[in-house]
Amino acid sequence: MALGPMQHFGATDIVAERGDAGVEAVKELTGGVGADAVLECVGTDESVVQALRSARPGGMVGWVGVPHVADIPQAHMFWKNVGLRGGPPRCGPTSPTCSSACGSASSAGSTRTPRCTAHARAGGGS
Repeated sequence: MALGPMQHFGATDIVAERGDAGVEAVKELTGGVGADAVLECVGTDESVVQALRSARPGGMVGWVGVPHVADIPQAHMFWKNVGLRGGPPRCGPTSPTCSSACGSASSAGSTRTPRCTAHARAGGGS
């Protein structure tokens, strides 16, 4: 698997393994410490736990998209002081999938995300 555009945003390695094997692969790449920053984009219980366990003490996990986790596993965060930040993906004219999703959510009577709404109405933005 190639880094491609992910490298533009600071990715240094890709870990394809899942679960314990994925955590061990990250630890191996980082000399046993864990990653400074982990991006979690799947949203399942297993992927969130793997992301939290892969972060170094004091590290940060970025959570993108719509999570499917019912309960945040705080034990993996608290004792290592790992932070978790997240939100919906950014929308705009360069993201037709997201822009159309914003429109379909509105037409279906659903609540649209504020960031998505702002980009859809303004035709782009920050």
